[in-house]
Amino acid sequence: MSGAMGNRAHRSSNLVRDTGHVWRAGRVWRAGCTAVGLVAALLLAACSPSAPSSASSSADDQAAAQQSAQADQPVDPAANMVAAVSTGGSAGPISVKFRVEARPVVGMPVKILVALIPDADAQLSKVHGTFVPGEGLALQSDRDFDLGQLQPGTTVFREVTVVPQQTGVLSLDATLLLQSDKVSQSRTYSIPLIASDNSTT
Repeated sequence: MSGAMGNRAHRSSNLVRDTGHVWRAGRVWRAGCTAVGLVAALLLAACSPSAPSSASSSADDQAAAQQSAQADQPVDPAANMVAAVSTGGSAGPISVKFRVEARPVVGMPVKILVALIPDADAQLSKVHGTFVPGEGLALQSDRDFDLGQLQPGTTVFREVTVVPQQTGVLSLDATLLLQSDKVSQSRTYSIPLIASDNSTT
């Protein structure tokens, strides 16, 4: 009886040892599979193309192309200037723009930059200009000027200095005598400015 019980205990001990070996072997096998899986995933990620990086590079290239295209476009020197009003209705073969360089103040000289812009199809052999200040405005620079043949689409600048004598809306007229091979015509353009009292500066 005791011998039989000893044999069963011996077999149970062997079974436990065998089961332990199998369990440990299973853990090692699963760990090995997990490691192999991680290495495969890393290799796949390394070999796969990066979509976000490619998209970012494409966006950068597109932005650089847009900047290059903007840089190649010609700059209009009169883009930030205001159009003077033609008092005769039709502007004719030339347009006039202006920019007041400082806030007009009574008793203080202020410069006005005037741009003369011939149309693309204008054929002007000569331009005679006259600046005529309105009431409450004194002219400090030259009254008359002459220009030779103007190239179509080419902007010509003239600078004039005026001195406001009173507050309110003042006006400077630019009268242009335009001469071509076929006809001569006169156009007057009004340049408004608002003067303030020097006590408000």
